[in-house]
Amino acid sequence: RVYAASSLKFLLDQEIAVKLLRPHIQEVIKIFVKLMDDIDNEEVVSSLEEVVAVYHEEVSPYALDLILKLADSFFVYTSNEDEENTEATLAAAGCLGTIKKILKFKLSQEAYHKAVDILVPVFNHVLTEEASMAYLEDGIACFNAVLFNVNEISEKLWHYFLVINYIITGKPANIPTDIS
Repeated sequence: RVYAASSLKFLLDQEIAVKLLRPHIQEVIKIFVKLMDDIDNEEVVSSLEEVVAVYHEEVSPYALDLILKLADSFFVYTSNEDEENTEATLAAAGCLGTIKKILKFKLSQEAYHKAVDILVPVFNHVLTEEASMAYLEDGIACFNAVLFNVNEISEKLWHYFLVINYIITGKPANIPTDIS
């Protein structure tokens, strides 16, 4: 199943394969979601990212469900990562890359605001000192995609203005690290 899912991204280079799969894209996505539940594999996530890119119009109605699933998978993969399990790190980064692609669709304002609610824990994770640097670029790219597409920046998003400034310039010495 993993090899089949991984090879799908190469089949999508063929226009005939794209046309044949189009009516079945909802089932294909369900299979990918199930496979992601079973195994943390970067190639599976990479293939899903290609499916999302090729079938963006067909995937748009499922955008929030996919973002939710990818955010959940991101946390599962990050909890499985260690120095010996680079596959989990790559799969987690792939989840962020796929979320970024989905956020670049032209979704409704309501969908973007719901996506923010889903992604706040992801942003909180990727923008901390403890997070792997492997996630920072894609995490900020997801954040940027949201900012670019919303008509009004919510209070939830303004919080990250300071965080990103601290990432760029360094945290001032007079700010306590323990805020409890």
